[in-house]
Amino acid sequence: PMTGRTNGTTPNFFATITIRPPGIVDKPHRHVSAAMNYIFGGQGKSTVEGKVYEWESGDLLLTAPGWGVHNHASTGDEPVYELTIQDQPLNIIMESLLWQEDLKKPWSVLGAETGFDTNRAKAAS
Repeated sequence: PMTGRTNGTTPNFFATITIRPPGIVDKPHRHVSAAMNYIFGGQGKSTVEGKVYEWESGDLLLTAPGWGVHNHASTGDEPVYELTIQDQPLNIIMESLLWQEDLKKPWSVLGAETGFDTNRAKAAS
């Protein structure tokens, strides 16, 4: 993009593959980036703003509505295999990626700090 600041799979989206062992429960957190999750295998649940959504292999879900508190848990006997796609790079370019990993601590604006390096810059060196 014209800003020269990107981070992720494309200038607008970031994709990750997660392998979640059985019994893992994430801490509740929140962020402004949207998150879409496709479940390749396993089963679990997500709690979003206090409402519980159960999911299993083959499900596609939106789990992080703007700044909504949420977490994920693996509830089966098998690992969960999950693809997550977020619009983090777009928010980083706009310096608007608010993130709160620990709800008892202040939130952060990710990507806005001086010296922010991109994955591409590291890969090119």
